[in-house]
Amino acid sequence: MSHIKHTMLSYEEIKEKIEAIRDPIKRVMFKLMYATGCRAGELIQIKPSDIRYEIILGKPYVIVKVKTEKNPHTPTRNLPISIEEEKWLTQEIIEYKNLMRKKEAKLMFRKHRTTIWRYCYDVLNFNPHELRHLRLTHKVERDNYSISKLIHFAGWTDFKPAKTYIHLNYKSLV
Repeated sequence: MSHIKHTMLSYEEIKEKIEAIRDPIKRVMFKLMYATGCRAGELIQIKPSDIRYEIILGKPYVIVKVKTEKNPHTPTRNLPISIEEEKWLTQEIIEYKNLMRKKEAKLMFRKHRTTIWRYCYDVLNFNPHELRHLRLTHKVERDNYSISKLIHFAGWTDFKPAKTYIHLNYKSLV
């Protein structure tokens, strides 16, 4: 099991760090990973057909279908990413998805889970689970995610891990 350093970067700091990645494929990879809060093993299963555009309540979203083996009750989850609020994430994801569709690629990224971990250490200086931790923290702090929303977004089976994040948002009680 990995030791998480609990690097706490703000939303703007992680945005800067990801945007500074020079390799466009790695940049899209980490944008998708951060946007969905997915695990490395989930990222490598995402297909171009798992990413779609949808209007929800009059606003445009990119919807990413993420498959997990961690939750047998809900083996897939559809995660909406607001195009208006997070264009820095969605634009390049859509462009890369369209490129992969043209190439008739079966997967968005043909990488092994351990390769994703290595890239993350090399490029961002922390592990993929920390990137997931940052996204979940930001969803609570910026988007006021409730326990039920966080459970669905993270793909958990119960509320216990969500409690770690929900206590961060004490300001929503005021």
